[in-house]
Amino acid sequence: MLEQDKHRAEIYVMVKKIIDKYHKSFIEKALSDFKLEYDSNGKKNSLQEYFYYYKLTNRDENQKKIFDEVKSNLRKQ
Repeated sequence: MLEQDKHRAEIYVMVKKIIDKYHKSFIEKALSDFKLEYDSNGKKNSLQEYFYYYKLTNRDENQKKIFDEVKSNLRKQ
């Protein structure tokens, strides 16, 4: 039984390296075309707009609605 555990531990190290390489490759491929808009263009989909509404301390209902829309649009990107 101890011999089996030792073998399993050795195999795990080898398989983990393979899985880590695959995972890294998958993430790089998935994010290769990823881009978030930074500058505000009035479409409520930029990080600049997100930061503006995020920093507001006392948002009125309209500002909350716009902030939710900006967050939703960024998630879609």
